Amino acid sequence: MRHHTDAVHVAPTRAAALRPLRLGGRLPRVGGLAIESHTRGAALDAHAQARHAAWVSANALAACGFWVTSEPAPGDAPVWLPDADAPRLLAVLSAVPALPIGESLPWATRSVLLVLGVPTARAAAPTGEVRVVVGDPTFAPTRPLLARVSETATGYHVSFDPPAST
Repeated sequence: MRHHTDAVHVAPTRAAALRPLRLGGRLPRVGGLAIESHTRGAALDAHAQARHAAWVSANALAACGFWVTSEPAPGDAPVWLPDADAPRLLAVLSAVPALPIGESLPWATRSVLLVLGVPTARAAAPTGEVRVVVGDPTFAPTRPLLARVSETATGYHVSFDPPAST
């Protein structure tokens, strides 16, 4: 026979019932953000597109209840994000204005960027003096900074390691 403990157990049905309410409250905000992003981002130069990518990323995470803190990124070197899933990439883009190189990222991450209207750069097209974010370091035009993204209680913290000297 099993003995009953004095621990209080909350039924999982309450948590499951709250999920649609949270999604229903966030969906209009993220949808409005995506529509605004698609109408604003197309005709901008590369520097403005990088700032726009940072704005969209920060607001998309904020609409989902996540905050991003970061340390300053040294210089204008490209940024390499080894685990380039969508939330971590959005956190890096929020921390430092940059254009992600789409071909270097997993397809699921590229899909999220497309839906949100985050501008991306092509690997073959020069971006000028704009910082880029890559998921694969072979796509970086120069030796990249390593971005480290850690989850916190309220969102994400982004830090950067300088490139190793040769």
